[in-house]
Amino acid sequence: MIRTAVTALALTVSASIALAATDDELKQQLVGSWGQDPMCAEGALTFNADGTFGLVRPGDDTETGVWQIADGILTGTSTDGGDQPASSVTIDGDSLALGAPDGSGRIEKFNRCPD
Repeated sequence: MIRTAVTALALTVSASIALAATDDELKQQLVGSWGQDPMCAEGALTFNADGTFGLVRPGDDTETGVWQIADGILTGTSTDGGDQPASSVTIDGDSLALGAPDGSGRIEKFNRCPD
């Protein structure tokens, strides 16, 4: 009985690890433009493959900077020197969720912008 439970637990842990995206996979999936409305009319957050980002909001200044992912956590720095809040990253197809690394607080949801 105990052997069966240990085997089941080991298989569950292995499956969870296998499903977790690596940092490189997350980086590849994150590249592109994301918005909080389906057409990105209210603005877009664009992650470029070279590690730069741009945030464009109608009627507001464009913000630019650099980003990286390490241990599944997205961090960034604006060109004005301000640090962006660290965020956990979950990508499911064309949906992006950013939240506090410790799981507290609100989760911000984004949709991939149409081309």
